[in-house]
Amino acid sequence: GDPNTATKLVFLFPDGSGAGTAYGTLPKIHDNVAFIGLNSPFLRQAQDFTCSIERMARLWVDEVRRLQPKGQKYVLGGWSAGGYYAFEVAKLLTNAGEKIEQMILIDSPCRLKYEALPEHVVNELTRKGLMGAVGQKKAPEWLIAHFKSTVISVDKYMPTPLAKEKVPRKVSFIWVKEGLVKNVAESGLDVDMSVKVTRFLLEPRGDLKTEGWEELLPGAKYDFNYMTGNHFQITQPFHADSLGKHLQKCIKP
Repeated sequence: GDPNTATKLVFLFPDGSGAGTAYGTLPKIHDNVAFIGLNSPFLRQAQDFTCSIERMARLWVDEVRRLQPKGQKYVLGGWSAGGYYAFEVAKLLTNAGEKIEQMILIDSPCRLKYEALPEHVVNELTRKGLMGAVGQKKAPEWLIAHFKSTVISVDKYMPTPLAKEKVPRKVSFIWVKEGLVKNVAESGLDVDMSVKVTRFLLEPRGDLKTEGWEELLPGAKYDFNYMTGNHFQITQPFHADSLGKHLQKCIKP
């Protein structure tokens, strides 16, 4: 979409890779809607990413306000850890008197219910080529480094609820149902399957619902959507079209 002519901007925060360009595969969903993918300030310098999730949100909020003038309701979303960033930016905006129209949480496991992904699992997924890889192409080193820095920040992150009067009217969930592998025992992955977030990534799932987010965003109207692919395929070709269809359904121009 074109941010200069769109009547609605949708701000999408990145997953652990930090790359807002991941959303560049999304199809256009409406003439009046534009997606804005935000990059991490530490995109190719993960060694400097030592701050908290809340601090990252403060680094982003001015950019969001620059791109959308005060007084208009905001639509914020994010994939995976991007859901945490979107939530913290929503807090900052509402504390400044702004309103959030809608939040879109894309396969984002609520931190109240799920742990940070253990670094050992990140290493195992990288070893097996399951981490941010596209086809036969391996994930670049900067992406893995940023992901590891994100995991460290997520491990220290424990969110608190948004005040009920500040909660957006609508919260849309988009979940995948496929796991990263068909059978963990046969995958050759050396991981501890007692860790909930590891199971969340690796195993096929049923129809997930609010998964703990109802405690952070109480009283909203929730809708649930289920797209193709696994957690790391969400913005890859073909699956991005599925995500686009669900975003089109969720977002009213």
